[in-house]
Amino acid sequence: MFDIGDFASASEYVGKEYSSLEVITHKVHVALPAGYFGKIKSAIAIILNNNLQSYSEVLQGMPVAFNRQNVKLLTPYGKIIADQSCVHIDVETEYVVFKPTVTTTLQGVVNKQLKHSNMVGCLVHGVFYASVNLEGSQNPGLGDEILFSVTKMEHDGYGYLALKGKFIRLISENPNKLEVTQKRKPENDSGIDDDHETSSSPSTDLSIPLSQAVPSEDIPEIASQSKR
Repeated sequence: MFDIGDFASASEYVGKEYSSLEVITHKVHVALPAGYFGKIKSAIAIILNNNLQSYSEVLQGMPVAFNRQNVKLLTPYGKIIADQSCVHIDVETEYVVFKPTVTTTLQGVVNKQLKHSNMVGCLVHGVFYASVNLEGSQNPGLGDEILFSVTKMEHDGYGYLALKGKFIRLISENPNKLEVTQKRKPENDSGIDDDHETSSSPSTDLSIPLSQAVPSEDIPEIASQSKR
């Protein structure tokens, strides 16, 4: 299991059986409001973090972490379009993306038992909720690990992904039967003390020069900062 936003730990699960995690290089368009003209690095980190745990039609999955050591500005300048007060820039980074499909086999931990029903709820990677249809006399308990096959996927256009599946088998039982809680992405804490950044006034030019690259050490590891 990994924390949302932790690229290193999420990458360890990429390619593993039943994980459905992939690393994808992705370009992100960023529109920086005037208030962020002197806080560009912080703003980029916040926007990339906002893309986490939200279904992306482009990526065909849900990003769970981005590589803060490999965030690149694709152009040396930002642009102001017409009379907009935003500076537009494109950045590129690597995302770890959760990309299941129908018939994919996933591993989950039961976190909900539904009374008077042959269904249980489970969490995949401690994050993604799935409703699993049981068969026969199988009755896994809270905290038990199970395998299931995805039978249906739904996303509502607002970033939410719903999974339904069919029980395959029990992997292991949890002797303590403790409650299992769902992980959430961290709050929008950029991890940067912006008071130490140099503020600048917006230019009247159509393009505002930015740094040629975003140094890796200046992109905050948001997930770790939010725990403190």
